[in-house]
Amino acid sequence: VVLEITPVTPSLTSTNTPAYTFSTTEDGAMSFIGGANCGSLTFPSMSAVTGTTTTNFNTIPDGSYACVLVVSDIYGNQGTATMTPFTIDTVALPPNVSFTSPINSLNQTAVSFTGTAEATSTLFYTFYNVLATTTQVTGTTTVDSLGNINFNVDLSSLADGNILGEMFIVDAAGNTSS
Repeated sequence: VVLEITPVTPSLTSTNTPAYTFSTTEDGAMSFIGGANCGSLTFPSMSAVTGTTTTNFNTIPDGSYACVLVVSDIYGNQGTATMTPFTIDTVALPPNVSFTSPINSLNQTAVSFTGTAEATSTLFYTFYNVLATTTQVTGTTTVDSLGNINFNVDLSSLADGNILGEMFIVDAAGNTSS
């Protein structure tokens, strides 16, 4: 008998060596079956011992995992534990954003920006005049579930001249883009 005691938590994690706790009533060799990524899962030791074991996975590539832990004893008997599904996400890709209209006196109170980024992430932005950096316009917006970005920013408080914008995202797993 193999039981999951503590699943990978949180189920969306930014660590690629998460901890997992299981128990087994037999010593035996461990393996993983299930989805496309399950064959790549390993622990530092792939030998199960009777009782409860907490261990970290060896490095896991980004992806979603819905797997079954299998413990096979020396006689070929197998015990299985269906693992709670989890996702490894260690990278936040930088957003791709452009402004849809040139900044001028007619639209400076609602400059439109569009683009794409990782779905449901949060986009952080800062705009300032390169010669007068003490005045800044900062804010956040949420990327929609399809990865689309659409927002307007009032830049009328900035001095005339070259405006610089800096943006980054924080995804649902807590990763920050460059």
